[in-house]
Amino acid sequence: LITFLDLAGHSKYQRTTLSGLTTFQPAFCILVVSATTGLTADGLRHARTAVALGLPLVVVLSKVDLASEELVAFPQSNASVTASRFITTNTNVDGVVDPCSVLANIQQSVLQELRTIKFYIDESGEKSRLKVAE
Repeated sequence: LITFLDLAGHSKYQRTTLSGLTTFQPAFCILVVSATTGLTADGLRHARTAVALGLPLVVVLSKVDLASEELVAFPQSNASVTASRFITTNTNVDGVVDPCSVLANIQQSVLQELRTIKFYIDESGEKSRLKVAE
């Protein structure tokens, strides 16, 4: 059985979102980011909250077909954290993978990636966006 909780994204409802995350304790969080608008300050706050609560975070980029190429085309290695690079470095003496160490290192890497996100002004001057620093 899979249950989806659609929690409020606006900062006005942050207490409701936090209550939902702590009450229902989801298996993971999906943060949907529009490619046309970019990551908002509220979205970044929600990502940091999910990671701080120890919840795995999946970021889904929507409206990619509507965004300009320079906003979408960036090196994936700068914006993604995968488990595969931690598997070989988190084994015990017998060579068995320690899932707790892997998860802790992934969470640390996600937090590090979230710290590199900075504001920039769009060329058109229409709105401020958040972008992963290169």
